[in-house]
Amino acid sequence: MNHLNRELANSTARFKLVCTHVPPDDWAKTAQMNAIKQRFLQILQKQHVSMVLLSHRHKFQDFTRNGIRYIVSGGAGAALDRNYTNEIVLLTVRGTQLNAKKINIEWLDNSLFASSTATRTAHRSVASVRRLRVAKARRLRASTNRGKVRV
Repeated sequence: MNHLNRELANSTARFKLVCTHVPPDDWAKTAQMNAIKQRFLQILQKQHVSMVLLSHRHKFQDFTRNGIRYIVSGGAGAALDRNYTNEIVLLTVRGTQLNAKKINIEWLDNSLFASSTATRTAHRSVASVRRLRVAKARRLRASTNRGKVRV
């Protein structure tokens, strides 16, 4: 926990996001784990964390606790709890606003089916990141071949 506290304290980011797989409420119900959970939650508040992204539960939940937004997105492809749909969460930053939007998805023949504008935007964003990574890798290979490394 000291590492988390230090990293968050040293961050100058406008938005501080913390990601972990298992939500704190699902941690083992022992006195020791309860103490760790309380310390974790105190750090989030003290360091002004904007959002906590979680998974593990096979359903979508979006709630605010003590001024921190928590999003549980466990339906990106695994079997779901009853009455829930698969989803992705699209995070966007516009100026001083951090937004999260749930986008329902369907899997057809192991391919993602997207019909909403937000989902198409998410696909374009992922494709853009992939293109940038490929271009960077090509530049790295080319410069390495010339004996110079430029990234």
